[in-house]
Amino acid sequence: MANSRANSGPASDFGACGMFTVESPLTADHRACADLFALYMYNLYRRKELTNMWSTLCKSYERGMDAYAELLHRNPALKPMLESIAAQLKRGSVVGYDKATGGRVKPVDADIFKSKAGSTRQGRARATATMAISMKSMNLTVGEKTEILGSKIPRHAPAIMRRLACVSLLWLTASSEPHSPKLRGRPKQSSTSITWAVEGDCIAEGACVSSPGYPGSYANDDGCTITLLQRPSVVRILAFSTEARYDRLVIEGRAFSGSGEGVIGTSFPIWSEISWTSDDSVASTGWELCIEEPPSCEDGLQLRPVPVSDCPAVSELLGSCDAAQPGELCEGDGSCGTRTDINNCYDAQYSYPASRDVYQKATGTSRTVTTTLSSVTSMTSTTLTATLGAASGQPSWSVWGDCQLAGACVRSSNYPGEYGGDEQCTMAAPLPSVVTFAAFSTEIGYDQVTLNGASYSGQTPEGKTMVVWTNISWISDESVSGGGWELCLDPLPSCADGLLLAPVAAKDCPDPSEPLRLCDSAEPGELCEGGASCGTREDINNCYDRFYSHPPSRDVYRKTAGTTRTLTTTTTTVKTQTTYTGTRPLVFGSYSGPVPWVVDGDCGTFGACAESPNFPQPYGNRQSCTLSLPQPSVVRVTFFSTEDGFDEMYVNGDAYSGQSIAGTKMVVWTNITWASDDSVTGDGWQLCVEAPPYCSDGLGLVPVAVSECLLPSDVLPSCAEAAPGGLCEANGDCGTRTDVNNCYDSAYTYPASRDVYRKLSGTTSTTLTATTSSETTQTSTVTVTVTQITGFWEGPAPWTVEGPCRVHGACVESPRFPLPYSSGEACSLSLPRPSVVQVTAFSAEDEDLLTINGEAVLGEGLEGKVFTVWSNISWSSSGTGKGWQICFEEPPSCADGLPLTPVPVSDCPAPALGPLPGCGSANGGELCLGDGQCGTRDDINNCYDAAFTYPPSLDVYRKGRGTTKTSTTVSSATQTTSVTLTTTHWYEEGPWRLVGSCTVTADCAKTSGDGMCTFTLPRGTPVKVTHAGSANSEIFSINGVELTPSSIGETFVVDTEISWKSDQDRTESWWEVCIETPSCSDGLGVLPVDSAECPASTADLLSCGAAQPGDLCLGDGECLTYSGLNNCPPNAIYIKEVGTTLTVSSTTSLTATFTPSAWQVTGPCTLSGTCVQSPNYPEPYGPNERCEFSLPPNSVVTIVDFATELNYDRLSINGRDYSGPGHAIVGKPFLVESLSWRTDESRSDRGWQLCLQESRSGAEEAPKGALRLI
Repeated sequence: MANSRANSGPASDFGACGMFTVESPLTADHRACADLFALYMYNLYRRKELTNMWSTLCKSYERGMDAYAELLHRNPALKPMLESIAAQLKRGSVVGYDKATGGRVKPVDADIFKSKAGSTRQGRARATATMAISMKSMNLTVGEKTEILGSKIPRHAPAIMRRLACVSLLWLTASSEPHSPKLRGRPKQSSTSITWAVEGDCIAEGACVSSPGYPGSYANDDGCTITLLQRPSVVRILAFSTEARYDRLVIEGRAFSGSGEGVIGTSFPIWSEISWTSDDSVASTGWELCIEEPPSCEDGLQLRPVPVSDCPAVSELLGSCDAAQPGELCEGDGSCGTRTDINNCYDAQYSYPASRDVYQKATGTSRTVTTTLSSVTSMTSTTLTATLGAASGQPSWSVWGDCQLAGACVRSSNYPGEYGGDEQCTMAAPLPSVVTFAAFSTEIGYDQVTLNGASYSGQTPEGKTMVVWTNISWISDESVSGGGWELCLDPLPSCADGLLLAPVAAKDCPDPSEPLRLCDSAEPGELCEGGASCGTREDINNCYDRFYSHPPSRDVYRKTAGTTRTLTTTTTTVKTQTTYTGTRPLVFGSYSGPVPWVVDGDCGTFGACAESPNFPQPYGNRQSCTLSLPQPSVVRVTFFSTEDGFDEMYVNGDAYSGQSIAGTKMVVWTNITWASDDSVTGDGWQLCVEAPPYCSDGLGLVPVAVSECLLPSDVLPSCAEAAPGGLCEANGDCGTRTDVNNCYDSAYTYPASRDVYRKLSGTTSTTLTATTSSETTQTSTVTVTVTQITGFWEGPAPWTVEGPCRVHGACVESPRFPLPYSSGEACSLSLPRPSVVQVTAFSAEDEDLLTINGEAVLGEGLEGKVFTVWSNISWSSSGTGKGWQICFEEPPSCADGLPLTPVPVSDCPAPALGPLPGCGSANGGELCLGDGQCGTRDDINNCYDAAFTYPPSLDVYRKGRGTTKTSTTVSSATQTTSVTLTTTHWYEEGPWRLVGSCTVTADCAKTSGDGMCTFTLPRGTPVKVTHAGSANSEIFSINGVELTPSSIGETFVVDTEISWKSDQDRTESWWEVCIETPSCSDGLGVLPVDSAECPASTADLLSCGAAQPGDLCLGDGECLTYSGLNNCPPNAIYIKEVGTTLTVSSTTSLTATFTPSAWQVTGPCTLSGTCVQSPNYPEPYGPNERCEFSLPPNSVVTIVDFATELNYDRLSINGRDYSGPGHAIVGKPFLVESLSWRTDESRSDRGWQLCLQESRSGAEEAPKGALRLI
């Protein structure tokens, strides 16, 4: 029966489709299968929303496939993307199925809805054939009627089957009419625009693309990739609201998230894909991007950026876009709405990344501009209260001296002619006032105008304006004159009412908290706030604000009183009406330029740079990426700040974190990886590919890959000589690097050490240089040759130390630095006051106190800090730590190279003496004002100003002495003035430190020729005048006391300096002084002790003349000692040498029975009987020590003890160096010919001791020359 029913009657059950018939009788198995299928379909029917969804998907896929077919036809480059989609369909990854079923598991028979063919019309026939095969497998064929439902199926089930079969058939054959899918939020119209290519759930409509469901909320775990098909194009963000830091839109490598503040309304040139991702939690309303309408000039033709393939030659000059013809390329320069950040083409220098902005004007008919002008004239009458600029209301000068008045100006005498010699004058104006340099030309450094305490000479730019707070003075010397000067008072400003506005004096300032009206609304006679209206200034700074900001920052004026005036104004209004006609521009091609970085992970790119996620904002936790470039490539680290030790970047296998590589360049040979951990984050990083260097021909040079290297024996030309496209040898010229190391040399040195580049192909550039000669009637040439002093102060150590702290050159250090200090240590450090010091190292426990100027300094960030020291520095420890180092700062100097030192309070000038010159113009030995120039500081505050401001606020320095030569050459045709300033900086010879034209030989210093020189020695060094020059035309002084020729043979103790100056070249006259060794009448020398050897008490010490050999003694001037040495504050302590004293016979004649020690020692090493030992032995010696020893011929010494820093602190015996623990040489005798000792600046050990032997038996001669490490 079933078969008969199945084979009779028309196919009414599927009449709505009109396609199905039954080919053959059904079996029981067929019926059971059909019943199961019907039950499944009926269950789907009861969920109407699922049926509707599938209908929508059918039509959406049909429309999408048609669009993809059209895109593929227009742009074959999209084929890989379509192949990817096809692969997803083959796997059954039907997009949207998981959302329709609420995340349930996909049924195994869901594949019946999967298309087996493409969606082009050619593919529909194949889809229909596939459907026929599927129906045949169920014994269903078009044209026959078959009953496929069992008795338990409701009576309306055939309708269900009919409808669902139609739905399936529509999907598989793609024969339905297209209609819009239902989207969340506002409805989107379907678009045939090919502006965007979207992969994912984002919505493209015309020129805009938006997040899924916009303006409704987007979904969680959503995402898409958006490709702009016409690149470059400019895109603007019209709306933006996402979950901050988690739901991100990435544009050109920059990630955007959050509220959109500062983002909405911004626009970007787009060169790469745009991506969107949301996480699995909070959602928001999303975003919308739209392509900006291309700009256009008045002709109405649109301007579009050209793709890289259409860029002109780099040497081709383009016109502005407003002047370009239809279809022509033009330069984007901001006119006509063009942008200057497209950077789509290279400039003539091949700047990388590209920096040129090239547009193409569309082809079409330019529009016609019709302008209609109409004029309307109106009359306005205004009555104002004003003074009509009466001359009495303007400021005026008061002048005393040789200057002259000219209206609102004051001038040098005889201006505009040259002024005279030995002139001076003082000028006063209401304070404050504003003056302008109308003209200024004086002899530089000598003829000076002093204004606000600063001196001006030479050439000052005309038109320079200053606010004057003091009287102005002028002085010229007796020699060279100049063209003179003219200073003019600026007229007072006024508002529309015509009333003048004058800055008030400081005494007339209002209360800082009192608000004032702006000057344009102030009443006559009222105070008002300047800087915002009526021509008032913002730099008067005459009054305090409510925060009492110092110096004052408020600009207060007073409006003058006056009479009324009537102002009649005639206003002409021009109305312009413009009519435009034109045509639409042509469409431009798509982008095809290369992208240098390949990024896998969270990082982004921006032009030629790769960046950390969210850069320049901080990156997030647990982020990572891998970056790759052509290898080798050169990258520059423009910014780098990550969590030190944890968020690491690996380049060439090396890990970097913190701020270790910011600003460096690297040759990259491997992929770069970066990852952040789950805790602290940093500000991120940016790496940029370096632009290829190039030679004068303008062709870029790129390192070749290893695969392109030639044979190691091949000789290559230099890159400057290489032909376009050829390989070349990099030697540093043309900007090439010498650390690429990409190719092997002829010796196959490993690793590779050769740097091979390839010159890019192209047209070389030629540079034509034109030289124009001209002749002037007056030429002035100033040549300054200065060798800057680097590092810290190199003079005698200025420190005085009490306690275990140590002096190291110009620095003082905690005990045993850089080794840890111990608990219970205390030091007191002193310097000349004031002095400037820098903390170069500091690491101490909180309870260990370093006190500077009475305040304890501790904590992080102290290293590198600079202090002006006014009191002793103290140190005390109750624990242990790494220690500290404080260094005396090198005195600053001007272009003349002469040092500038702050003066003590006792040397300050009286405030009534007037302003001091600036240090740049001060002469040697003079006081000068530290004003920030020449490296002077403005926080010394060592002297009072004229107002006795408390605390003192002036910074006064004294300039040292030096040598300056000036030569002037005058010819008959032209006048040429050549000024050469030559400065010889300080240098050292043994204990001497000198500057100038003098010379040093061994222990003596000698003057020569003409000029100047200055010597210094360690304080307390005695010197003897061994030769005296002439008293005529030369000055020789010691400690500031001028000597005469009769001073020959006298001995002096050096306290400050030795100086000499001669005005003539007197080779026959010269001075010489030599160092004397202090000694007493008993023949024994005395030496100053080191601060570590100072006694606890001096009560029992005798004078050096009465002291016994080896005893400490007081330096009181006897035995050539120096009482002001202050090596053991406040005393001068010496030690007398060990030896046999002189005896006095009964006949009162001296009989020399003195037998001096066999040892002669130069340096800090010490004697102990017949032995000599390292400084401080057996305690550790110090850094940077030097000793020289001499012994009688055939002397034999034995090494009693020896322990030094291996390789660095060395005892040299007969030219052979010994260092280390010394086990092999302790106890051995040596026949000594030469002996010396030197240490470096770091670690130390207990030192050594050598003792004389009575005989040379068994003595060993140390071989010369070799370095022996033991």
